[in-house]
Amino acid sequence: MTASIDFEIEDASDGADGSRNEKPRVDFGSGLPVGEAATRAPAEQACDATHGARAGLSLKGGSAMSALAPFPGTAFFHKGQRSPVISAMGKRLVAEGCGKYREGPGPVWTEVDQQSYAAWQRKLKFAGADANGIPGKTSWDRLRVPKAPAAPTPAASGGRVASPVPGKGVTTAYRKKGPHWSLGYHTGADYAAPKGAPCVAVRSGSIVRSGNDGSFGLFLVLRVGGFDFWYCHLSERTVTRGSVKAGDKIGEVGSTGNATGPHLHFEKRPAGGGFGSDVNPTW
Repeated sequence: MTASIDFEIEDASDGADGSRNEKPRVDFGSGLPVGEAATRAPAEQACDATHGARAGLSLKGGSAMSALAPFPGTAFFHKGQRSPVISAMGKRLVAEGCGKYREGPGPVWTEVDQQSYAAWQRKLKFAGADANGIPGKTSWDRLRVPKAPAAPTPAASGGRVASPVPGKGVTTAYRKKGPHWSLGYHTGADYAAPKGAPCVAVRSGSIVRSGNDGSFGLFLVLRVGGFDFWYCHLSERTVTRGSVKAGDKIGEVGSTGNATGPHLHFEKRPAGGGFGSDVNPTW
């Protein structure tokens, strides 16, 4: 297996809202930055202060900021992304008079969320590409989205969970293109989390394979019906064989194999399928 997988945690948008990345993206294959880190220009900082005053918000830290959801990065916001933070964002957009929802808002990112967020960006006097509806760090901080409580891991049951890493969302999307992946695209979805964070079974099924691979590191394969779910780069494997139920802990996040930071690479394939047979990692 020669997969090359990258890992990125974006703390700021690259261009959206007039802000730029403050951390470089890192390619797992080479360990080198994909792009140079950039600092915000003085004019942009002045723009932030002006728009913050118009919105009546303080951008300084403090106890109030600790109750706010941190900006999850622009890559987080893609069609089908599910997270309680999206519901919290939608409620704030409605409160600001920018909601375009006929019903909801709900936890899944949709075109209506993007339209609503674009209205918020325009309210802050952004225009053009800076008001495309994809959140950037500047507008996100001004929206003051409250932290959403982590979705509880269900008791052992036949249901499903919200995330293979409870409380965490996708940080590198499936099928993202790039020359640093051996197939030219990302074959799974990455969930960045601290080393040791629990990884759980997304559905009830059986652990049919466990091993250590040069690229994927310590891994487990959860079989559910006609599909295999690969849990890769683990630091620990709690279960190595046998039946598990949705929500059962089966491993812990790590950075084993071809990885430069702790995260779970979560991949879905037809049962018994090899590398390159990946499909959209829904469950």
